Amino acid sequence: MEKTKKRNTLQAAMVQRVADICKLTPRQVRRVIKGDSKNEDVLRIYMELQEGENELIKHIKEIIPFN
Repeated sequence: MEKTKKRNTLQAAMVQRVADICKLTPRQVRRVIKGDSKNEDVLRIYMELQEGENELIKHIKEIIPFN
């Protein structure tokens, strides 16, 4: 039996957040991220949120040793 593809909940939450900010549907945001549609504002907001989250994770890993 084949494995089913698991839903990435972090990605879904990020898409929903961008959709709320831009007043779009999550489907429209996913199309922009995928490259099927063009919207510079959506892409810019998505990248800024993604970079901010990456920085936050980096700082948390520096503070809390996981070893």
